[in-house]
Amino acid sequence: MEAYWDGCTSLPWCVPEPKVSQEGFLPSSIFRVASLVSRLVISLVLIGAAACGSSPTEPSRNAVPIPGQSTLVFEGATFTSAERPRMEQLVRDAVGQARTLIPIERITVIVRFGEAGGVIPQLGLGGRADAGTVTMTIDPDSPVWVESLDTEFFRVLAHELHHIARFRSVGFSKHLLDAMVAEGLADQFMIEFAGDPPPIWATALTGAELDTWLDRAQQEWLRPQYDHAAWFFLDPARSIPHWTGYAVGFEITNRFLAANLSERASTLFDEPATSFIPPTEMGQPDR
Repeated sequence: MEAYWDGCTSLPWCVPEPKVSQEGFLPSSIFRVASLVSRLVISLVLIGAAACGSSPTEPSRNAVPIPGQSTLVFEGATFTSAERPRMEQLVRDAVGQARTLIPIERITVIVRFGEAGGVIPQLGLGGRADAGTVTMTIDPDSPVWVESLDTEFFRVLAHELHHIARFRSVGFSKHLLDAMVAEGLADQFMIEFAGDPPPIWATALTGAELDTWLDRAQQEWLRPQYDHAAWFFLDPARSIPHWTGYAVGFEITNRFLAANLSERASTLFDEPATSFIPPTEMGQPDR
């Protein structure tokens, strides 16, 4: 995650001390006193504004406690009086239910408005995660995001919560197989958690095309370096179709679950990626 601290310029109550030349008529101590007074005045103004609670995006109202000693943060987004409570409830429900299945204590869920490049166009929203934070981004200009709030937000958040559990146990992706298994399991968790259908990216390839790219992936998925963007998004130069990494990951986790009926995505969050390498003698499942 990016660090937002950039020194004094980023905080409204942080007033830099003026630089006074040696030729100045007033001693620098006077400027230091003035700086302290100005900071005090600004702080009092901020405290008064917070007490009035005049805006839904005041810092004091942006952080909301949620289950598992976790926090929901609305980052720079002004939602309507109907949207914000709905979103709070969706996050509370998702985190509260997910933590009964996977270990996701002490996390932060950030909900923000962002540009279209950070979302799935078909949904008008998207998510990303590291080992402690899920960031859910909504494109306010998308014509479908309000509908997706009721149909997809909960599911996408579940996907990202599974990533947190996996990142905290087996770590971040070191090679292509790691990444494919992580995404496949997160998509399987969406289905375990919220029901069918599979997400659109998980079924982007089918039939012979899926088999072809599964074979191609096997040739390089344990290499120490791989092109994540090419495999998971699009690489016209290599002719890799859109969302190939997601589709292959979903397929290999499908095969593993079919062969291990007692397992679920929620029980496999810490399973090493190499466990999912398909046996060479395994036949092609019906599709």
